[in-house]
Amino acid sequence: MNRLLVGRVISLGLLVVLVVVALADCGGTEKEVKPRPLPEDDKALQPAVEYRSEEFEPSFSFRVSDGWTNVPPESSEVLALQRGVMGQVNFFRLRGSVNRRVAYVSRNAGRAMGSR
Repeated sequence: MNRLLVGRVISLGLLVVLVVVALADCGGTEKEVKPRPLPEDDKALQPAVEYRSEEFEPSFSFRVSDGWTNVPPESSEVLALQRGVMGQVNFFRLRGSVNRRVAYVSRNAGRAMGSR
């Protein structure tokens, strides 16, 4: 009878270990989500998704709110995003600039702005 009790305790212990390992594997650690590349065609961008530029240099990642669409084609020198009919943001790589800044122009703002 002692052997039967010991066998059950060992079986229960193994079951607990198996359940703990299974739960740890299912969601115990968060996996890093990599940003998606921009769609190749004129397509609405999803607000909860992080996108990355592929062709534009220097590459960067970003998120948008509702209503944004990419304006293809993306190139190493130009990347454009549009919101609705009137709003558009263009990123340009300026050649020959000393500090290699990236400039962007907002059609709504009507002026050029730069970022390092």
